[in-house]
Amino acid sequence: MKLIAQAISLVFHPFIVAAVTIVLALDAFWGDWVKAFSYGLIGILALIFPGVLYTLKKFLKNPALANFSIRNNRFDAYELPLGVGILFLAGLLIFQAPKILSACLAAGLLTLALLAILNTKTKVSLHLAAMGGAAAILFFISPLGGIIAALFALPVAWARLYLKEHTLVQTILGWLSAVASVALVFGVYLGYNIVV
Repeated sequence: MKLIAQAISLVFHPFIVAAVTIVLALDAFWGDWVKAFSYGLIGILALIFPGVLYTLKKFLKNPALANFSIRNNRFDAYELPLGVGILFLAGLLIFQAPKILSACLAAGLLTLALLAILNTKTKVSLHLAAMGGAAAILFFISPLGGIIAALFALPVAWARLYLKEHTLVQTILGWLSAVASVALVFGVYLGYNIVV
């Protein structure tokens, strides 16, 4: 069972979930996979690459510090993605990128900010935050897609609990932070009706 839980955690890693969600959202906007993948790749590199570099630098300096299972090792890891993300969002807005891309990024940044604050009190599940964000974004694009994504979150939650990486409260906090962020950003910025 442990190998299954680890495999689920790896397949549904927050970076992977975020990347797939951005591409799906852009494809729904354009109906063009190649264009969606190209723009998505730019967004993914701008957001995820700094976090990966930061983790690698931290790991090379002191391998024990790169363990994000330890809550105290997480807070400063939010700073670089938030800073780069804000600059990237400003660029998207200035150059009038598709609103769906700006909205996904803004919701992700709001989620990261909430997680950074919550992390001062308790560890929060990034896996479930990614799954909650994906489910909420996909729900606004296609309710059935959002429901399917939400169902995929169940085995991810099980895996994080089984591996004792998080408590039930920590997984719920991760999920709710992202869902609330997406609902707020998509409701206000894109004008989507939040009540279905």
